[in-house]
Amino acid sequence: VFIFELLVVIVMDDQQRLLHGLKEGDKKVFEEIYRLYYASLCFYCLRYVGDMEEAKELVQGLFLKIWIRRKELKINTSVSSYLFKAIHNYALNYLKQEKIKEKYKIPGAAPVILSVQRVDPKSGHEQLIRAMPDVLKKYPKAKLVFVGGDSLSNKLSKSRERSEERRVGKECR
Repeated sequence: VFIFELLVVIVMDDQQRLLHGLKEGDKKVFEEIYRLYYASLCFYCLRYVGDMEEAKELVQGLFLKIWIRRKELKINTSVSSYLFKAIHNYALNYLKQEKIKEKYKIPGAAPVILSVQRVDPKSGHEQLIRAMPDVLKKYPKAKLVFVGGDSLSNKLSKSRERSEERRVGKECR
């Protein structure tokens, strides 16, 4: 029992060291985490996406996101648990995006800017709808995809109607 407890303490101390080093921006610690988990995360992700190259891309994207947001990370578990849960979510989001692209016949290289279930003023969806023309000017090959129920359709229809009314109003003057 004592040896087991000692091992648990050592592992927990190492996890704390990795977390602290990551949050402090220690590149050697980040590289250590990358070397320790990269391969196993790729194989885990492969179970979801079915393509090793895509799995590698997703894992690399995850590590990039972690490095960029390292100071904001709130990891309440082990680094291992966090990484596997994160790549699980990454893979599911990727599959959701792929399903949307397939459903709306969007080419694989075209970025999908937005997909939402409903318009929620607290989430900024209304601002995104108003910003659509500017986004399309800046990213002309991007596809804006809205997936949702009646509330989103009604919101978009009303927005289009108002734009049309303003355009017609200007032409009549």
